[in-house]
Amino acid sequence: DNLSLDDTCYGKNILDKYTHKWLSVGGDKVGCKGGTNDVGEYITFCPRYVNTCLDNALELIQKYNFNGIAFDMEGCLSLTPDVMNYINTWITTNRSGLGQNFKYVYVGGEFPSGYDSQNFSNFTYICPMLYSNDNSYNDVTGAKKKIKNILESWTKKGWLNDKIILTYQAISAMGGRPSLDTDRSIDNIYKGKEVLKYLTNLLKNDNYVGLLGWPPVYDDFQKQQTDAYG
Repeated sequence: DNLSLDDTCYGKNILDKYTHKWLSVGGDKVGCKGGTNDVGEYITFCPRYVNTCLDNALELIQKYNFNGIAFDMEGCLSLTPDVMNYINTWITTNRSGLGQNFKYVYVGGEFPSGYDSQNFSNFTYICPMLYSNDNSYNDVTGAKKKIKNILESWTKKGWLNDKIILTYQAISAMGGRPSLDTDRSIDNIYKGKEVLKYLTNLLKNDNYVGLLGWPPVYDDFQKQQTDAYG
């Protein structure tokens, strides 16, 4: 196959091989235009750029025949009432043109305080991030409790399991991120496997939609994220 790349870094012919293709918008530091704080750290919260985040979404959806969009509620989509209103307006404005089978996915954490179920009525699926950081699974009991609490925060608000997508953190599942001086321990690798097995059992037994993984992000790609507009 011709694997020539274009401006999104992935060949269109590669994407054409997939049945389910969702455009992902937002994410940790994404769309913050490389901004830094007073101590030189990259800004992670930049909802003021929400309109920039979504300004070319329709163009990309049409160009690559995406059949869904995932709103990753960090970076330029960091959750605020204004961001939620902007996303809901975007969905209602474009719903008829995108068709009845197009999917709208909310990617966040637990059900946020200060909001009600009506705020999320436009979303097809909820995809909660069921972890905290690269070492989330090193505490198996704590990780399972966090997963349970986040899922219950949605089901208690009326969301059924068949509208919820489970998630795992790839580095946590591999035993955490090693430091310059310390390799991953065998013990933590087994802990990661235990939590991943827990998630796959939930998927098999409790009628969840699927299980998505967040891959590792390394420093060079992190810099590309901070410079991205969405």
